[in-house]
Amino acid sequence: MTEPIAVIGPRLGVNATCLFGHLQVRVIAEASVPEGFDFDSCNGLAQGDETDCEITWGKERRDLTPFVGRNIRLHFRADNATSLYAYRIGERS
Repeated sequence: MTEPIAVIGPRLGVNATCLFGHLQVRVIAEASVPEGFDFDSCNGLAQGDETDCEITWGKERRDLTPFVGRNIRLHFRADNATSLYAYRIGERS
């Protein structure tokens, strides 16, 4: 889990390699997981090698818009030969 991070934009991008597994992220805001931003709702990275994979949540592919201007923590969950190299929060390019 990360230290508190200031959300300066709606996009969460990750640089990761998932050889056989998955990378998922949940948001922790004010000591709890907001509805719809848990591991089960995460559209993470599955069996891929991405330098800028956008992480979203739910069928609506929600981003971090509700948290812009606030501090949150990110809890990363990875399995089966997965490596997380970096993450970035910010604006869309």
